[in-house]
Amino acid sequence: MPRRVELLCLANSDKHGNRCIAGLDLDTGNWIRPVSDSDDGGLSPHQYLTRDCHDPRPLETIEFTLIESDPEPHQPENWIIGDNSPRFCDDNIDDRKAQFLLNNIHSKPHLFGDKKSKIEYSNIKESQINSSLELIRPESPQFKIRDRDNQPRATFELRGASYDLPITDPIWKDKIQSEDVLSGMDLVHEPASAYTEANKRPLFTISLGSPYEGTCYKLVAAIIPVSNAVIKHIDTSH
Repeated sequence: MPRRVELLCLANSDKHGNRCIAGLDLDTGNWIRPVSDSDDGGLSPHQYLTRDCHDPRPLETIEFTLIESDPEPHQPENWIIGDNSPRFCDDNIDDRKAQFLLNNIHSKPHLFGDKKSKIEYSNIKESQINSSLELIRPESPQFKIRDRDNQPRATFELRGASYDLPITDPIWKDKIQSEDVLSGMDLVHEPASAYTEANKRPLFTISLGSPYEGTCYKLVAAIIPVSNAVIKHIDTSH
């Protein structure tokens, strides 16, 4: 049965020319990924732009109509959306929403069961993952551009595990590739602090992508700068 859900947006990333949006249901606190009924589930502009043609950003609250749960082995949080456009609600982070963020910080070194950058789809179908979305506080995050394909990537530590993952957040892909931030000398690594305000540090939304040649890659689907006050609260809560 269709239902309306207020989603605290935590990702709006590129997906094969369309978008992949994900966030937390503000009623239940559960992750939801609104998807279309197309083969890859990507959302076209008329499906992700709000009624006033606003492109949702992380930490904004957006209202979607969900038709039915449509879990995939690699993405159990998927829900098919209705035909009507989503509605922008607000961009305020009150105590309740901040608590949702804190409750969903993933603090273990494993992402989706291991420390690798990708997972074989056959293994996913055999073992059945519980989640394909995680909100993390990366340690020592840095950005780089891979020479062979000009792909922006993020390197970071997570409880002793090292990761090097592609970035699919369109806003941050543009920032990292911007010539006024990255010079020719900076193409190897650039600390995330070069891109954020002094009083903010980034959270990352990590997503497991759709199968590609039998493999699902782990992706940095969103880079979300938050205030040091929130980060300090996270430190004392974990």
